[in-house]
Amino acid sequence: MGLTALLSTNDPSVLANLGSIMNVWFNVLSEVRDSEGGEYVFTREILTSSALIYWRDEAEDTLEDSTDFGGSYAPSAHDRRKRIFLQNDPVHNTNLLTFMKEHLVQVQLKVGGAEVFKEVCLKNVDDALVDQMNTLLI
Repeated sequence: MGLTALLSTNDPSVLANLGSIMNVWFNVLSEVRDSEGGEYVFTREILTSSALIYWRDEAEDTLEDSTDFGGSYAPSAHDRRKRIFLQNDPVHNTNLLTFMKEHLVQVQLKVGGAEVFKEVCLKNVDDALVDQMNTLLI
């Protein structure tokens, strides 16, 4: 998300390294899709979970609540604050693929449109990488 957010600066040095950024995107998206299936789960048109969102399993939280003596305890105030923080953290509730698409559209608009973006920003990016990213972003 940090690399993607850099695009909104429209800094020439960032745009000149778009190929490297896209390579990182491709690797991350490929890993996520391979490890988790990368499919969305919709319930009544609400996104309930996705492999493209970093989230913690509730089972992990309950394991942390156990003591060495086999018992469990009610979550402390710190644990409740931590859970609320994590639930509201953009890293845990933002779909990475959507985030990337939105920032790419913003960059295209700032540069002057899709054609200018291709000529200026994608001129040094490997065509195979661009094709691979297009298939992932669709």
